[in-house]
Amino acid sequence: MTTPKDVFEAWADWNQQTFEAAKKLAELNLALSEKLIKEQSDLANNIVELTAKNADTFSKAKDVQEVIANQTAATQECSKQVLKSYRSCADILGEARKAYSDLYEKSCKAAGDLNATAAKKSA
Repeated sequence: MTTPKDVFEAWADWNQQTFEAAKKLAELNLALSEKLIKEQSDLANNIVELTAKNADTFSKAKDVQEVIANQTAATQECSKQVLKSYRSCADILGEARKAYSDLYEKSCKAAGDLNATAAKKSA
């Protein structure tokens, strides 16, 4: 038979596990945000540098053909930077997916273990 003490112990265990899972989730969210913000910042810096370089070459161009060639090169470089950033973000999100999945599995196992323990106590 389940006593009130057993119920309160199970409730306390569940609360502690929930708190730990929420804390881990917050840590994962913070780490993900930091990585994505850094990636965005790096991309923005690269694009600003590229724009400044393009403006400099534009001012030094001698004819329209040179302007078009410089603009084409700048566009290609910008596309490379965006693609690199996209791949980096995909890797970051892949790592986050794995971390979230691990946390979910751990939480489900802990909940199952808690239920099993409560069932044993009530038997």
